[in-house]
Amino acid sequence: MENVLSKNGITTTFVETDNLKNIENAITKKTKMIYIETPTNPMMKVSDIQEISKIAKKNNCILVVDNTFLTSYF
Repeated sequence: MENVLSKNGITTTFVETDNLKNIENAITKKTKMIYIETPTNPMMKVSDIQEISKIAKKNNCILVVDNTFLTSYF
């Protein structure tokens, strides 16, 4: 992901999303989007989508969630 995005002038920052402080600390004035994968691959850690959504909204960011490993049924 980083290789592809950097070719288009997009900077990426990777953090462990199971700790909300990591996300908050990584956001800068230039941050436009928060992209998370939950559960994570390969560690299968679950991120708090609702709380991360609040962080994204507070910082005027788009939130993208890749939940490939989850089913559509909760």
